[in-house]
Amino acid sequence: MCWGKYDKEGYDKFGYNKDGYNRERFDGYGYNRDGVNKSGYNRDGSKSGKIAKLLLVNDDGYDKFGYDKDGYKKDGYDKHRYDKFGYDRAGYDRLDFNKYGYNRY
Repeated sequence: MCWGKYDKEGYDKFGYNKDGYNRERFDGYGYNRDGVNKSGYNRDGSKSGKIAKLLLVNDDGYDKFGYDKDGYKKDGYDKHRYDKFGYDRAGYDRLDFNKYGYNRY
């Protein structure tokens, strides 16, 4: 993968080196050289025991914060949808109430 010039550390303007890995040693698809992603799962979706222990993923598939590999909690909360206060882009929480107590519907 060559996007042009490399900086003094050997990374291009997108943050990848000549082998296609970023500074965290993951490729563009989120997998490291062993084919394991940051959540501890292999490319085929199976769980990698060695890496999962390093990343603190429990045997039930949730990390130490209670999220699974897709970003959902056991109660259905989606960390990619809500901000740090628990509201989505429209200003409603996961029970469809805004910060003033009004329901979306």
